[in-house]
Amino acid sequence: MAVPEYHTTIVYNSDTYYVRNLIMSDKAFFLETFADFPTEKPNANNERLFERLINKWLTHLLNPNKGYLPAIQGWEAHPNNIYFKNDVPFGIQYADLLWEGSNLISRNSTIAIHPDFRGQGLTAVINGHGQYWTYRDGADLPTQETHYEMPHTNITGRQHQKDRSYTHTKSRPANTFGSHNTAPVIHHFSHTKEQRYDYTPGATYEVTLHEYEFTNERYGTKYVTSGKRDEELAGTVSTPSWDRDI
Repeated sequence: MAVPEYHTTIVYNSDTYYVRNLIMSDKAFFLETFADFPTEKPNANNERLFERLINKWLTHLLNPNKGYLPAIQGWEAHPNNIYFKNDVPFGIQYADLLWEGSNLISRNSTIAIHPDFRGQGLTAVINGHGQYWTYRDGADLPTQETHYEMPHTNITGRQHQKDRSYTHTKSRPANTFGSHNTAPVIHHFSHTKEQRYDYTPGATYEVTLHEYEFTNERYGTKYVTSGKRDEELAGTVSTPSWDRDI
């Protein structure tokens, strides 16, 4: 089975950025990036999150278009990306693209920058890439709205929302017990296609389609290598014994 991957090359301010989806060899970088990421989950398991993101992304192979773009109405997508600047990885982004009626909505949009690259304005490159894929006229993932949360401690992020006139939807108390999140409040924001902003003025974008074999080396999460994925695809999932995998 061919697995389609769409990679993006961005040239901006004399630097070259490359974007592709996560694969198994990205695990160490992912864990370093998310080691101190604010979370409300006590004892967050970032190894599990890494594999979960790959598993969710792979569900696009079950769509009628077998993972090829553009998106088909009614079939959700779960993109994830790793970002490189001049061949060096610097950040991670993921989201859930869900159909709500006839509109494709982005939820749980998340950005994380590796500690070695924070404070360099690279979030703008990630945001620019996201809007290229979702808000641009003729985009292959034609999204109408994007929803996301951020802790109150993210002053730079909150200032960005204010500067762009993005919509504050709600605020709620944060569950900080036993987690990395020290913020008392979590804020929910959103923006629409009509509020799109050029984060990378003058940048050029080039998308290339790559087709890979479905190998464990590239996509072999525990869900895949255990055979559970194949069982579910074949409709032959059996009830596991209580002591399986322990």
